[in-house]
Amino acid sequence: MIRHIVVAAVIKNKDKDRIYIQQREGEKEFEGKWELPGGKVENGESFESALLRELHEELRPIEDDETSFYIEKFIGATVKVGTKGEWTGLEYLLMFYEVRLDSTIIPSATNYMWLGNNQVEAFRDKLIPDNFDVIMESFLNEHLNNVLHVAAFDQNIEIL
Repeated sequence: MIRHIVVAAVIKNKDKDRIYIQQREGEKEFEGKWELPGGKVENGESFESALLRELHEELRPIEDDETSFYIEKFIGATVKVGTKGEWTGLEYLLMFYEVRLDSTIIPSATNYMWLGNNQVEAFRDKLIPDNFDVIMESFLNEHLNNVLHVAAFDQNIEIL
């Protein structure tokens, strides 16, 4: 049974040759790994609202209004099982969206970068595995059907 839903954003630069990633901090699963920005969906939030909230919290756009980020499309989803902390043994749904950035950002993460398509393979072991797959596919402009188990989920999933 899925206990948590997590949303993440693929944000490319204007030339579409780099993707924003940040290094995971704290005592969380995958501590020290690099990841796409995003976070947990709270009770009562839509997936898109949660993603926009997380992006505003993590990326702190200078023009902090509703037009700073634009969700362009749903990319795909996969179900994972947590292996550390409060999520150990719990299934969670990880959903990926392509997002356009329409603002200058001041990231809250200590370590962040715009990963170039020529750097992805060298970063393979530094990225959270599903994030690596999504980034590779995004740069290749291919659908995720062969990488992730793409699924459509009802927006009314109850989070326990």
